[in-house]
Amino acid sequence: MAKLDMEKIMQQVGCTESEFSEEMGLSLADLRDYCEGSKQLTGELLSKMCQYTGLMPSEGGIFKRDNPTLFIAPSIKPSDTYGPSQQAKTNLISYIQQGFTEFHEDTVLTEIKKVQRCISTLRKPRISFAGQSDTGKSTLINALLGADKMPAKWTPTTSIVVHIKHIDDRPSFMSEAVWIFGKKSNEQWDDARLNDEVYCNDFLIAKGDFSLLQDFGTHQSETESRPVASSAVAFIDSPLLKDCDILDLPGFAATSEDDALHSLNTQTNVTDILLYLSRANGFLQDRDLDYLHECLKSLRPIEKAGRNGLDKLENLFIIASQAGSVNNGNNSELTEIMDRRCKALCDSYALAAKETNSDSLLPFRSIHTGYNYSEADFRKRFFTYEKDMSRLCKNFDVAFTKLAENLPKALHQEFVSSLKAIANGSNAILRKRIEEWLDLFTNKAKYADLVREIKQKEPVRLIERKEKNTEMISLIAACCTSAKQETQTAYDTTINTDHLIFLMETLGVKNKKSSKEDFSTSVNEVLSRKIQDTMHTQTEYYAKHLDEYLSDYAKSLNQYSSQNGVNVDFDTTNSFALGLTSLGALGASAAWLASSVTALSVSIFGAYAGWGALLAVGGAIGVALGSVIAGLIALVKAFTWKQDLARSIVKTYQNEKYLETIFNDIDQYWADTKSSFITASDRVEQDWQDRIAEYESIADEKNIPALEAKIAEARKGLDFFTKIPMPEIG
Repeated sequence: MAKLDMEKIMQQVGCTESEFSEEMGLSLADLRDYCEGSKQLTGELLSKMCQYTGLMPSEGGIFKRDNPTLFIAPSIKPSDTYGPSQQAKTNLISYIQQGFTEFHEDTVLTEIKKVQRCISTLRKPRISFAGQSDTGKSTLINALLGADKMPAKWTPTTSIVVHIKHIDDRPSFMSEAVWIFGKKSNEQWDDARLNDEVYCNDFLIAKGDFSLLQDFGTHQSETESRPVASSAVAFIDSPLLKDCDILDLPGFAATSEDDALHSLNTQTNVTDILLYLSRANGFLQDRDLDYLHECLKSLRPIEKAGRNGLDKLENLFIIASQAGSVNNGNNSELTEIMDRRCKALCDSYALAAKETNSDSLLPFRSIHTGYNYSEADFRKRFFTYEKDMSRLCKNFDVAFTKLAENLPKALHQEFVSSLKAIANGSNAILRKRIEEWLDLFTNKAKYADLVREIKQKEPVRLIERKEKNTEMISLIAACCTSAKQETQTAYDTTINTDHLIFLMETLGVKNKKSSKEDFSTSVNEVLSRKIQDTMHTQTEYYAKHLDEYLSDYAKSLNQYSSQNGVNVDFDTTNSFALGLTSLGALGASAAWLASSVTALSVSIFGAYAGWGALLAVGGAIGVALGSVIAGLIALVKAFTWKQDLARSIVKTYQNEKYLETIFNDIDQYWADTKSSFITASDRVEQDWQDRIAEYESIADEKNIPALEAKIAEARKGLDFFTKIPMPEIG
């Protein structure tokens, strides 16, 4: 009888005898009988061992993997943990709609809109699949969903952004499984507006079954006669999609257009869960590290020290796909590959941390989570995957299922906390307004005097306010100038031959193609980190002065209260924040809003998004540079390779007009800041003028009933916010 080679099995799989016997459902005694040849393996047990180890029989081995599809990875079936959030959202939307019908007073309606915005942040987590083309993203999606719906061939396929949602999320006006969307005025379709029929039809270019994904969404199908598709939404009945949405991004390095589209989506669609795939045979080589760095910028910091049970980087999965290609999935070899490439990834972060005096590999994430990050934290997020071999999928399946179940619960908890804070804040605002209206009702003469004094002093105040606004606009311009000056300094001190050689020696770069490519990634990360630090510093400077501006604004308006003995309490900060919520690009104002104590409607989904524009500065050009430098490495001479490599990097940054691109991004960031500041400050002034008109109207006796109605409705509003159907925290 044939004997099992247990030593080879343990080397291949990376387990002990007892662990293997437990996995096979055998006693240790039976396993040893098979090893000694005193028992003959059944066909069923032989197949089970083959699919687990991937070993083939030969004169030097024991097992044969006869059927390459012995094992097909099962779909992920997490428990429906988003269900409570979905039910809560449905109940809250119904309650809010009732409020819009019942109330007509402006203050009450404004507060209801705050709750409405908070409810809109409650959504399923978004899983983004990223990586170079031909790494098996669509194949993995199919395996996780348990449905062979996505085109999956070993050629560059997906060339559009595909939003994959549960079939229950399909709006009533969509009867088809797939809708294909084009661009409109260079704008991509936004899945947040999935239920807007007019909007969706405006972008629609085709609808039908899943074959449309092959027709419109793959490189093989590109023809001049077809409308150009940029995104799609597909609806599938899968347990995983009850808890999460999936975003399948175009593969990097298929076309320059795909690279641009990928970069755009990693910047605009902040990622809740990132699955980055790279082939195990050539793992994280070529441009992978550049792209992975870019993707990580948009990865939401979901873990919060002391606030939820999520582990560091738990929403990051760096996957060595097609792992069976490495010596039939040899565990020791795969472990060595992942250890080595994790170190390469972290070396670039460590160098950037050293150059910027940071204790964390991800200092910006640390600001939001309260954690520091090390190479060991990253290594825990590396996984293997091979759809035909169960043991290479097991660790990923367990970790992914855990997160798919736990993340919706953590987000639900954050949402409930935000909702309670908003409801309490709305009640506080209504109570203040009621007190003011009652005071106004009983002290009409004082308010008439107040209005006269305000009108007398308003011209001077408006001149002073205009000056303050001009000062803030000048400060914004100064922030832009300082950011560019400091960026220039960072560039000059980093992108020069002497410093690049110093960095090579610090990292121990070797005269090998892969080592030199990794170094170019490290250089980009160092410079990118320095620029981010600069932008962060200037953004915080702006936020500090914005707080001072709003405080001074409030004092200039509320001064009348002490002088006239009336209860005037105008909240400039709240009014300014409301002025920002309806805008798109905000620049530094978005970061202020995300961190502002008034931004209670910003849940875990929104708090990090406010910094997205800052992190996106220079992202696309950084990735492009990596590609250019990779092409030049082969030209580096052997004896002077360090000098040649350094010169090549310097020349590439110059030729690709790196600084010009960065400066354009910085200019846009601060232009958005200026625009948002002007709009929001105008909102504050308009709200104040409306308040004056309200005071003035009470002087007319015929308006007294209207004031009484305001007070009565605001009191009903207090009851409305008190009785909001708060979801339970499970």
